[in-house]
Amino acid sequence: MFDLRVLYAEDEDAIRIIFERILKKFVKELFVASNGEEALELYRQHQPDIILTDIKMPKMTGFEMAEIVRSENKLIPIIALSAHNDMEFFLEAIKLGV
Repeated sequence: MFDLRVLYAEDEDAIRIIFERILKKFVKELFVASNGEEALELYRQHQPDIILTDIKMPKMTGFEMAEIVRSENKLIPIIALSAHNDMEFFLEAIKLGV
């Protein structure tokens, strides 16, 4: 087990449930959100060590959430989990430090 507090954001139920089960086995604490707004609220409440986020989510995208988090914390690792495979996606991720 890793001594990490992880925030995981994913809007698709099936994917979220599977990853949640897996992550719970390996991390100290796991905070789970189904959209970017929930993720931002959980980030502010719990100050996790790392954020794993989907990109296309309702209410607020993972990139929008990451941009706000970056304005508050330049050092937190943010990892995008996505099926996107185009240059625009990668450039946006790099720009945000994701």
